[in-house]
Amino acid sequence: MDILRFVTESLDEPVGITGKIWLELHVSSDAPDTMFTAKLVDIYPDGYQAVIRESAMLARYHQGLDKPAPLGMGKVYALKMDMWSTAIVFNKGHRIGLHVSQQGTHT
Repeated sequence: MDILRFVTESLDEPVGITGKIWLELHVSSDAPDTMFTAKLVDIYPDGYQAVIRESAMLARYHQGLDKPAPLGMGKVYALKMDMWSTAIVFNKGHRIGLHVSQQGTHT
């Protein structure tokens, strides 16, 4: 399993987020299906990481939950992941992180 971590610089002032959060990933895989997970995290100055929202999606549902289809090798797919809603303030000195992971399946 691979994990990509995207992290902001330390915040100079508080940043508020309110409402629905969507993550759009553009992906390709050499497997007919791949599980993607994503976590939005609040990274404290001491390094503690609080998970704010998370989501998971099997790529076979790239056309919708009612239309599963295997991935084609070498093709790029746009996956729209629902991270649900939130209302949070990331405090000054904190960092905002997004962790994305994948695990291919060959079933």
